[in-house]
Amino acid sequence: MGVKLYYTTVTASREVKSQQAEVMRILESKSIQYELIDISVGGEVRDEMRSKAGNPTAVPPQIFNEDQYCGVRNCEIRQTHNHNTQTV
Repeated sequence: MGVKLYYTTVTASREVKSQQAEVMRILESKSIQYELIDISVGGEVRDEMRSKAGNPTAVPPQIFNEDQYCGVRNCEIRQTHNHNTQTV
């Protein structure tokens, strides 16, 4: 699966919860399949997300297409399919 969504099941932040739900809703409304990766399972997963994002303080949600960082803070997601790029 190409699109990976780093998220957390353990957060006290309403903003993070809201952004995660919104990103999932957008992906599902566009029929984009994605893999959920929960960073709350261990610090290694969180560190991996931050390393891939190039930001030592990155918080979920964060999206990657394969290993390409797509961001998420502004909810802009790019999906490449058959050489066409779609902004979601």
